[in-house]
Amino acid sequence: MPMLKEYNYPVFAPSKIKAKGEKFRVLDGTPGHTENITEIENVKDIVEQYRTSCVLAMDAGFDGIELLSQGSGYLLHNSLRSHSNARADRYAASVENRCRFLLEVLDAITSVCGRRAVGIKICPSDDYNDTMVSYEELTEAYTCYIQELMKRNLGFINLSHRGCDVGRNQDDYFKSNPRPEDKALPAK
Repeated sequence: MPMLKEYNYPVFAPSKIKAKGEKFRVLDGTPGHTENITEIENVKDIVEQYRTSCVLAMDAGFDGIELLSQGSGYLLHNSLRSHSNARADRYAASVENRCRFLLEVLDAITSVCGRRAVGIKICPSDDYNDTMVSYEELTEAYTCYIQELMKRNLGFINLSHRGCDVGRNQDDYFKSNPRPEDKALPAK
């Protein structure tokens, strides 16, 4: 993001893996994706940042929190993807391990707000910013993740789907490109 670049603030990621090219929508021109990637060293520090943010939000009078883990190259979404999470610790490799960071963040948030005051937005089929995976990986990861979400009795789960017809014109950024054959979703 422009502010992160301006102040040379690191862009945290599960692993120091740059997303493949294309235009990053909020930056002028076609600069592609950032080179300023910092692999998270201490996951607990990031979990604590999420928890602290929720404390501040609740102190400011918020009724609850919606955690965005839907995609677009966001940190939590990238933690689920095998091609963007190449860590060699308890937060990578198996599906359960790739879900661990997201669930620790969610548990930290619910410890502040309460389970019913927390919702989550997910987009399993997201294809922006090099987040596309095969249907097999998507199914395996989100089956595990959603089962864990259901155990937590959250206020809501917002399940979105990229590429749906929204009934209005969309710019090129928001139009989904055809998925490659090896990453195709099943027919309706």
